[in-house]
Amino acid sequence: MAVLIGLLSQGGTDHSAAPAKAFDIAEAFQQEKLKRIGEKPPFD
Repeated sequence: MAVLIGLLSQGGTDHSAAPAKAFDIAEAFQQEKLKRIGEKPPFD
């Protein structure tokens, strides 16, 4: 949701394409998180 708000507030983004871009960005963040900490972070 925050990604969508950010895309719309910056301007210059086609409003009809903004939801698809937001999901792409959110998916990229999720993939990066999985790459860095894995499925579950280790607990001590």
